[in-house]
Amino acid sequence: MAEILGRSPTSAEREVVVISDELVGKGLRLMPLGFVGKLLTDKLLSKPAFTNTIKKLLGLNQGLEIKFLPDNEFLFIFHEEGGIHRFLSMEPWIFSGALLALNRFTRFTIGAVGSFQTTHLWVRAFDVPPEGMINDIGTLIGNAVGQIVSVEADDRGRCLGPFMRIRVLMDISKPLRSVVSVPVGSEGASVSVALRYERLPNYCYNCGLIGHVARKCETAKFDPNQDDFDYPYGPWLRAEIEVSPMPSSSRSSRRSSSPRTNLPQELITEVLLRLPVKSLLKFMCVSKSWLSTISSTQFRETHLKISSENNMHSHKHLIFGSGALPRVFYTCSLYSKVDEDHFVDTMSFDYPLSELADKIQIMGSCNGLICVVLYPSNVVILWNPATGKYRELPFFDGNMFSRRYGFGYDVFNDDYKVSCIDLNPAAYRAQVHTYSLRNDSWTSTDWSHGKVFRDPGVYVHGAIHWKVYCNGDSRGNWAVVAQNLTTETCSNVALPVPIISCGVEVTLGVSRGLLCAIHDRGSHIDIWVLKEYGVEESWNIMVSFPYFFPKSHLHPVRPKLLCVSEDGGVFLHSGSKLIMYKSSQNHEIYPLTDNIVVEATTYGDSFVCPDSVHMWS
Repeated sequence: MAEILGRSPTSAEREVVVISDELVGKGLRLMPLGFVGKLLTDKLLSKPAFTNTIKKLLGLNQGLEIKFLPDNEFLFIFHEEGGIHRFLSMEPWIFSGALLALNRFTRFTIGAVGSFQTTHLWVRAFDVPPEGMINDIGTLIGNAVGQIVSVEADDRGRCLGPFMRIRVLMDISKPLRSVVSVPVGSEGASVSVALRYERLPNYCYNCGLIGHVARKCETAKFDPNQDDFDYPYGPWLRAEIEVSPMPSSSRSSRRSSSPRTNLPQELITEVLLRLPVKSLLKFMCVSKSWLSTISSTQFRETHLKISSENNMHSHKHLIFGSGALPRVFYTCSLYSKVDEDHFVDTMSFDYPLSELADKIQIMGSCNGLICVVLYPSNVVILWNPATGKYRELPFFDGNMFSRRYGFGYDVFNDDYKVSCIDLNPAAYRAQVHTYSLRNDSWTSTDWSHGKVFRDPGVYVHGAIHWKVYCNGDSRGNWAVVAQNLTTETCSNVALPVPIISCGVEVTLGVSRGLLCAIHDRGSHIDIWVLKEYGVEESWNIMVSFPYFFPKSHLHPVRPKLLCVSEDGGVFLHSGSKLIMYKSSQNHEIYPLTDNIVVEATTYGDSFVCPDSVHMWS
């Protein structure tokens, strides 16, 4: 305090203001996501350039506030947790060679602002023996350098490449290490592992500390103007920058050609995460680094999350084709179907085990997996069209001609499940069989919630939703039953009043993760959506349009909802036709076959593997 005042404080100034835990909690609720940062330089900084650079690199215009404090310190306030993750993943932040050191504030602590002693760096470890190029050894090396964050390795824990790449939380109040000794064998021998640092900011060649250069080092005991002084550190501690091959042209053009440096690995990963699976499968051959990145479980889980949250349908696909002989299936980007006037990028698709079936029915899709049933054998298959991998489920006995299927994801147990209701045609009691992909087995229990309609179950909000008759086959005695895949319990879902008495004319669907009810009123089709799951009052008509395509009295097929775009465009499947309704344009009908029922569904891009042991292999 005396340093702040320039004199000794008075007794009143020594009094401490008591801040209760309640006020601390209030402060954390109001500003829970933030950092204080300090740029380790004494140079003047262009504030607009600093702000614009960070927001542009993070892709955050409205989700980040930057407040300027004295002494090149800054306050970063994020409006969402995802922004913080991106901010930290892109460390180190370097401006004009100077490091931006960060300190996350969590509560009122003495010295919290101004204690900038850590940063994240990628470290390359060279000369590691081949048998030591594994995740566990990389962890030991990382902890010797700082605090280990991660080791770049494939899904088997191997570090493939000329060096190990280790992300470490560094204590920048300590000198950089250039070597780590690793024990080899049982006789006490060791090998020296050379360390090099990626994107290393300005640091002192005299003392090895980040934050200043040798000519400003307070511990220097030499003439700073001496050019040939033998520093203990040097530029060799920086990881070498890979450059593209220089063109074989004239000497003048070679001199004018400036080599291109590689992008930071974090930025490359962010780009790869937004590409389709089929492209990523090809890019695994680009380099060992890309192979390791794309093969990792963390990458594939994040890719699925980004793909699932993408509302522009760029990662969504449509698959369709004849369910009966001759079987020809096609797949294409859903983005082109919903927002363009013509079908594009459509290609023939080989269906798994199709030679075993006279008929194929698609029962549903979830996280890139499609559940199909082959008739008359009742063989059930889980299939990932993006990777081409599939799995045939074990067979179980039962009434093969009265089965209803549903498919979904048990979030709590990280498990994909197929539900099969085995109806007794003479009664309203039945059995429900549930297949667990993780356990690769079926379990059975009684079903007493009504006779299920012919339509497959619809998965949304962790449950498979069935349309059932309650006590008879009359129009008004029907309901929607939600079968929770985690608890395996059932409950009724409240329906909007206008459609309760219209049993046959209503089918279930899903759009953007919300439960939908498609009501065929004869002259119009209404699409209802349950905006807040479990709240009856949140049912609303999302879109209504005239019934503009012909009905078949011989083969009445209710339309199946495939997709609703943000501008109100609706994509439907009915019998042998794909139908596109656009609120501001003409309606379009695409007949695929003549009087042959077509199977169609949508699915998202993912690496999920239909394998009971390694779901991300």
